[in-house]
Amino acid sequence: MNLFRPLLLATLLFTSAFASEPTYYFKVEKHLEKHDRSRGQRCLREFLARGGSFHSYPFDISSFTIKEGDAVYPICSGGWCRSQTLHALLKPHSDSLVLFPPHAARLGWDPYNGQINRYRNYEGEKKHDEYALCFKREKELRMGFENDADWKAVEAAPTKEGLASIRAYYNEHYFGPGSSFKGKKGKRRVYITFASNAHVVLFRLLETNHSLKDVHIVALDLEDLVSSPLKEWNTTPRSKKAYQAFYDSLSKIIKVGTDGTSPQK
Repeated sequence: MNLFRPLLLATLLFTSAFASEPTYYFKVEKHLEKHDRSRGQRCLREFLARGGSFHSYPFDISSFTIKEGDAVYPICSGGWCRSQTLHALLKPHSDSLVLFPPHAARLGWDPYNGQINRYRNYEGEKKHDEYALCFKREKELRMGFENDADWKAVEAAPTKEGLASIRAYYNEHYFGPGSSFKGKKGKRRVYITFASNAHVVLFRLLETNHSLKDVHIVALDLEDLVSSPLKEWNTTPRSKKAYQAFYDSLSKIIKVGTDGTSPQK
């Protein structure tokens, strides 16, 4: 089954000077590429230099195993389909993990590029959606979305101070070294994200952390196949069948156990 689809966004291959080390791959976010300090290759090099670990599927890993006690951060563009499905996959293990709510990296409240991008996803969220039919519960409230009422005022009339306050929320509660959920922190921080969102996560972690030891990014090169299902799935966007098919695909990649990453064979 081919789970990969090309994007019009640029792509990045980062190859170590040592042939024995893996090649890292992720798509880059065009809104960040115009600033030299946030270019994809530079972000990744700095992330690794500060002690972070980067894993790219299917390029240098075939699966990733989450360890007991990890803090896990599910992330996609709007926090609406892929990261919600990942959250559903990990929910049964939430007693042994610190499972953060889904996060909208590029189409949510966090002004990663100096502006609120939430408006870009309003219409998309009104489309027919069978998540609840598939998983027998409603979608999780996304990270920070409990502040909708206050932040909509900033969206309507953005100010430097208003944007800074939203950014500070995500710095403290999500990307920074003190990030916690319901008062709990993890032994490792594992940010699992999709496609070009990996670049945004790299950028935001570099902004908020001097050391990135025990911080992992798992970059899954999977587009939103819930909203745009593969032809062979023979189903409609955001249907129960589309969610289940994507869930099944994720379950082969993301494991919960004690072994760390599994090298690609």
